[in-house]
Amino acid sequence: MGEVTFLIASDPQIQGYRDESQALGWLTRWDADMFLFKGYSAALSAAKPSTVLFPGDLIDEGLSAPPAALSDYMARFRGLFLWPKRRWLILAGDNDVGGEAEPVNSGRVADYERQFGRLEGSDKAGQSMRMLWLRFYADAFRCQREIERHVASAYAHLAPNTPETGSAGFRILANHANLLTQRPTQFRPLLRLLRPHLVITGHRHRAFALRCDGCWSPPAPRLWRPILISAVDPTLLSRSIRQSLPSLMA
Repeated sequence: MGEVTFLIASDPQIQGYRDESQALGWLTRWDADMFLFKGYSAALSAAKPSTVLFPGDLIDEGLSAPPAALSDYMARFRGLFLWPKRRWLILAGDNDVGGEAEPVNSGRVADYERQFGRLEGSDKAGQSMRMLWLRFYADAFRCQREIERHVASAYAHLAPNTPETGSAGFRILANHANLLTQRPTQFRPLLRLLRPHLVITGHRHRAFALRCDGCWSPPAPRLWRPILISAVDPTLLSRSIRQSLPSLMA
């Protein structure tokens, strides 16, 4: 299998107009955009990724922005991050379409999909690898039964060996909201259905890895344990994930 390299660029949250200073907003937006642009450029140069993954919260005021402002924010996002001759995959976060403290806004989902493509789906990520990407927010549901019904109806087509996903051996699941840091009852139905070997999420604004022993199994008292890594050294994070993959695939 050829090497597949991901660059994860999560939660850029480009600044908007409403929550910035009316007098100096133009300066703070420019300064923040330049900071993001330079950091992203350096990461691209160092990682040379085959795919850039944006796990949501692209725009700080994406959910609340009026249409004209949203168009401007999306144009800025494209200029900063969506460079030609790069393969990229975009997810939506709660700052973009809702889902954390409020229901998901279907109209805003449609706005994002017109600009960036499907916000949920699957595609090949390598010869024997498949990427699944979702906008699953357990907190948007009132009870466990609602979560289980939603997972069964919305994601059955993304389970292994279905016409859409095929039989790719290694499955990566990407979602904006964290999964393994939620209560096991919230994430277990999703992981048991989709059976991912690696889960990538955003939302928390820090790098860490969790290892999940038994996520595909029937309920157990403890389904995951943390992997001890450095929160500031991406090399150690990458090494920890690579060392965990054989056991995750077992």
